Amino acid sequence: AKNGCPTYRSTRGGQSGLQFEDAVFEGLARDGGLLVPDFIPDVSSTLKSWSSLAFHELAFEIVSRYCPEDVIPAPDLRELLKKSYSTFEHPEVVPCPKYGDIHVMELFHGPSSSFKDVALQGLGNLYEYFLKRNPRRLTILAATSGDTGSAAIHGLAGKEKIDCFVLFPEGRVSPVQQLQMTSVLDANVHCISVEGGTFDDCQNIVKELMSDLDFKQKFGIGAVNSINWARILFQITYYFYTYYKLCPACDGELSFSVPTGNFGDILAGYYAKRMGLPVKHLIVATNANDILHRFFTCGEYDKGQVYATTSPSMDIQISSNFERYLFYLYGEDSSKLAGAMSSFKATGKLHVDEQTRELASRDFLSGAADNDMVKAAMQAYHKAHGYMLCPHTACGVCAFDQLRGKDGLGDGHKVVVLGTASPAKFPEAVVDATGVQPPPPPAIARLEGAKTKCMKSSNSARSIYNTIERSLYDRGTYLHYADRPKEERCDALPCEAGMWLVALDVEGTLVGEAWLELQRKTGLEELKITTAHEPDYDKLMMYRIDVLRRNGIKLQDMKDVIGNMEPLPGCKEFLEWLKKVVPRVVLLTDTFEEYAMPLFDKLGFPSVFCNSLTVSEQGEITGHILRLRDQKRKAVESFQRLNFRVIAIGDSFNDISMMKAAEGGILMHASEKVVKAHGGEFPICTDYDALKERILDIVMRPPATPAKPLVIPTPLEYESAYRRMWLVLTNVAGTFAPEPWPALGAMTGIEELSTTTHDVPDYDNLMQVRARLLREHKITLENVYEKLKCLDPLPGANDFLTWLKPVVPRSFMISDSFEEFAEPIFQKLGHPMVFCNFLESDTEGYMVRHVVRLRDQKRLAVEEFQRLNFRVIAIGSSYLDVPMIKTAEAGILFKPSKHITDAHPDIATAMNYEELKTRILEIIDTDLETQLLEIAVAVFCLCRRWRLAVAAFTMWTQLEKCTLKRSSSGYVSGV
Repeated sequence: AKNGCPTYRSTRGGQSGLQFEDAVFEGLARDGGLLVPDFIPDVSSTLKSWSSLAFHELAFEIVSRYCPEDVIPAPDLRELLKKSYSTFEHPEVVPCPKYGDIHVMELFHGPSSSFKDVALQGLGNLYEYFLKRNPRRLTILAATSGDTGSAAIHGLAGKEKIDCFVLFPEGRVSPVQQLQMTSVLDANVHCISVEGGTFDDCQNIVKELMSDLDFKQKFGIGAVNSINWARILFQITYYFYTYYKLCPACDGELSFSVPTGNFGDILAGYYAKRMGLPVKHLIVATNANDILHRFFTCGEYDKGQVYATTSPSMDIQISSNFERYLFYLYGEDSSKLAGAMSSFKATGKLHVDEQTRELASRDFLSGAADNDMVKAAMQAYHKAHGYMLCPHTACGVCAFDQLRGKDGLGDGHKVVVLGTASPAKFPEAVVDATGVQPPPPPAIARLEGAKTKCMKSSNSARSIYNTIERSLYDRGTYLHYADRPKEERCDALPCEAGMWLVALDVEGTLVGEAWLELQRKTGLEELKITTAHEPDYDKLMMYRIDVLRRNGIKLQDMKDVIGNMEPLPGCKEFLEWLKKVVPRVVLLTDTFEEYAMPLFDKLGFPSVFCNSLTVSEQGEITGHILRLRDQKRKAVESFQRLNFRVIAIGDSFNDISMMKAAEGGILMHASEKVVKAHGGEFPICTDYDALKERILDIVMRPPATPAKPLVIPTPLEYESAYRRMWLVLTNVAGTFAPEPWPALGAMTGIEELSTTTHDVPDYDNLMQVRARLLREHKITLENVYEKLKCLDPLPGANDFLTWLKPVVPRSFMISDSFEEFAEPIFQKLGHPMVFCNFLESDTEGYMVRHVVRLRDQKRLAVEEFQRLNFRVIAIGSSYLDVPMIKTAEAGILFKPSKHITDAHPDIATAMNYEELKTRILEIIDTDLETQLLEIAVAVFCLCRRWRLAVAAFTMWTQLEKCTLKRSSSGYVSGV
């Protein structure tokens, strides 16, 4: 016991001593048993003092007997319960009108119009409360015969850090029940229709998956079925509340007839009786699936065929919660129970001797009703009282009628039948019995014409496992691991088998082919040939240029066509999806810059990899200049050396070498010729949904896709005239965005967090200090991430990047900081997030260490971009940026501290964005002069005679005098 409250143990003895919060998250015990309190509180002495309490106040008194105040402080628990029952449409929450000699406890005034709302509104808020202070995510897995699913969904829809998966047997729930589930379109809700299954099949799948401890830990699995102890706990309240309504002086006994399928509802009544509530009888009311009735009358709990009835929520043969009652029936003997459950799993039979059955009959009476009996009860009740019963509630009426006059049931004794669902949820059965259409409550009336979403799965645990896994990746829901494997290539995100990066050839996969668009505008049939048809790119380009020349088409004509092109339908939505699943994305193209830049802008990505065209003074295209031969393959190899596993996506012959180099290759929108040549090597996709599936297959399907051996860099193969390709590589924090740790220090008042690598070079030690400070001030990583979401780029940063784009259009951003800071700030800066590191938390959510994705990644990134034929301008602000800056062709320190400038006086500095512009222009202008000198020297070296040498010198002097004009590529044009 803790503060007078019980701890929790498994019915099978494998777990004990769990606190309330642990019991709520655990759901099914690890040994396959169910969790029960190690004692049941006795409230007999306080019974009368609660008689006038409102429903939520009474719920507080009961729940607080099982949940200590140091787990949920009393004010918080009161507020949580008040919020939970504010969603009910009736002011009493569960009114109990009388019809004839029976009281009907109407439990269907909640959001889903069933009794499950009473528990699941509370449980949803309970999960939300715990998750606010806990770094974990939760994946709820539930099986439903109709009502649990919709109640769970309405209790959990839209809640942060929770995904809810509900399994229901296809064709075995009512249309209204199915619509209540599938019409909830929140992203965290996932309905799965199990083909050819029964509720028992769905429930067995849930139990099997929850018994898989690896699966349970990997996805943070929790339960909302009545196997979760909190479900039972919340349901205890309405037995007490109804007792007080019918016996306000606490001077009598009540009996309850409970429609029963999974045994959770009536088990709550059993706990209420054990707590001291004056209950005379608890009646187990079943339909034609009467396994429980057979047990209480014959002592035989034998699994049989599941019959489809008009009360589908009770079409069950294995009642999960029955194990909790058997635990008490067996004298709390866990070993005996574990043996009995093991035997039942193997044989489908569980028998007890007559003495044990007699003990059980003292706790419960029982009755069963087939469809005809249920229909007759619904008909009679409507005729006599004008009251509509749902078919489940009618089972409760039938059971009482069968026992009327026995064991003191009658002669003025008050009997309550639990009204488990609104009759409007089962209109076919109600109309068949009464001839009257039941009026729908507002919650059901709103369903008419509603949009729906639902997945289908075959009837197996493996299929459901795959569906859950795929859905979570599709949603980009990153899950928590306590320990991350220490491999050479680290698992950057817990949901990935490796550190993945997607390299997409843009033309043909995300946007249309420029040459095909030109063909459509001009009607020139010769332009229909692309790299999807002709593997020799040089040959194809010369053919195209000849076609343009013969037809008088100039570069400006092409620009006009391209300016009106838009990304392919659905591609932007695909990219948004992709960022959640594999947030590191690079776009590539082998086509010309005038095409790439505007379309990359429309896709929200910077143009980095592209080639160029040469143009005459008249604006005619005269040639095609390769920036780097086979650049897409080499880009893949460079990113692999930077500790990424690459998925390469393309459509043409020109993309095949890139796809072969990558860990995973996919053909998208490929021509028949490409498919015929390479369809056996790569999966083929014709739409973005199929592409999503293939990506998920690579990043999540076992076995994990292995990293390929790293390729040793080869000497550069490039066109000498195109060697002047500048790229700006910037460390974001301190340059374009605030430093996250000083910003956090300002938000929290922790002054020590203002120390950064601007001031001290020892990064590992600095991160250890930060971890200690966060723990001392009780700030979890979730708190850190939440606070830093609001950070915006530094004033003027976006304006500077706008200026930079036409000057040096190729820019790449990098960060040694953690992903939760990098991803949103990169998004605000309009750049994809590729390079970053990670923070790791302990089980309490506090930071324990900084996970470095790749040691010295910024310097290595510079080297790889240089191997890809770029000249790099590196911009940084801290000690950690110095190696990167010194490796680059040119480097700039932006707003450095005095410590850094004193240590590195040789590095150029800029104290604001205007100075930074000046420094960049100085670097590029110096390079332009160098280009001119190289041209003249090249001509001079080729001269055989002195007159030609003089001509070369004259050429140089004239070039030096001319006005230098910089093209968008940063190269001399017009020379």
